[in-house]
Amino acid sequence: MAVVMGASEDARLRQEAMRFLTIRTNDGVDSITREELLDFTFDGEMFRLVDPTRGIRKPKELSSALSIMTTYRAEGSERPYEDEVGGDGFLR
Repeated sequence: MAVVMGASEDARLRQEAMRFLTIRTNDGVDSITREELLDFTFDGEMFRLVDPTRGIRKPKELSSALSIMTTYRAEGSERPYEDEVGGDGFLR
């Protein structure tokens, strides 16, 4: 059974995940596949950044959801929702 991480470990995992994505996507210039997202490791252990069946994942180890996916939209179409930065610096 997975143990819930403390706040500092949770934040460190999220920072490492963003660093991984920044490197793998050339700072957002290149796309990344779901399969490539399976290469992420944290403290030497594999950690899935995505759920195979949905965009938002709530890992047992984390206190809140981990979402790194967005919805595709055709050029010029309305967004289904707007991302906003919360007071803690995380996107909502």
